[in-house]
Amino acid sequence: RDPLGQKVVDLLKELEDVFQLLRKKLRMALRSHLRGLIAEGE
Repeated sequence: RDPLGQKVVDLLKELEDVFQLLRKKLRMALRSHLRGLIAEGE
């Protein structure tokens, strides 16, 4: 196994974790934003 390929694989795994975290944060932010809009509309 070449060390470079292993580095790339590790990097991709880390990126995947980061993206999942960001998606979760975005979803929560969107949800609270929508809730705020609904509250304003009433």
